[in-house]
Amino acid sequence: MSNPSVQVPPPAAGSLGRRPNLILGLLGGTLAMIVCAVVWGSLLYPYHFYINWIAVILGLAVGFGARWLAKGGSLWLGLTAGALALIGCILGNFIAYSRYFMRIYDWTLFEPFGRLDHLAAVFRSTVVPLDLLFYAVGICLAFLIAYRQPREAVSRTA
Repeated sequence: MSNPSVQVPPPAAGSLGRRPNLILGLLGGTLAMIVCAVVWGSLLYPYHFYINWIAVILGLAVGFGARWLAKGGSLWLGLTAGALALIGCILGNFIAYSRYFMRIYDWTLFEPFGRLDHLAAVFRSTVVPLDLLFYAVGICLAFLIAYRQPREAVSRTA
């Protein structure tokens, strides 16, 4: 039985059948991920200062970038944004370590791609649980921001 005192307004004419565009959301999340990873790698290398909280900023940027270009949120967009945030965290460290080893060992620009095992060993030996905590927070934020559904307006009449 329905309650006659609660009326749900019909959706606005422009929002009928409106679903988030997952392709544009993927593009927005990817662009935000690349920009943040490059900034992360660029800040880590010259200052020799590890900024683990930038993973949270990366997660926020990926989530908002995906949601903004998709014009809405969905479960698949949230899962994609979370995966992009994880890839961005790893890419930021890869860029920083690559720049470091390029200077130390006089590697060329593309040589780090052939030495991924060396970079992975350095990453495994330098990561601490606090880093993983920040990565997890960034991934969760990216997921939650891109997943969040808009609230339906419910009007009550007395």
